[in-house]
Amino acid sequence: MNAGRPPHARLEDIDGHSVIGNPTLRKVNFAPGKHYVSVVQVRNRGVNCFINDLPIVEYSTDYTDLSRNPKWEMPA
Repeated sequence: MNAGRPPHARLEDIDGHSVIGNPTLRKVNFAPGKHYVSVVQVRNRGVNCFINDLPIVEYSTDYTDLSRNPKWEMPA
């Protein structure tokens, strides 16, 4: 989730795409000072993402196309 401009939510990365070309990118109207609850359900056939109980993304995958964005790499 991101409260930038425009505010959005997504799974990172899909086929190496963080934002541009990422099919899970969704605009979300985050209000300043409001609390949000995000739930990510990981299942055998895909991922479901919710914000405040509202479905944001339903992504079918075998997980071979998902990866961590290089900026989140952990040091050895």
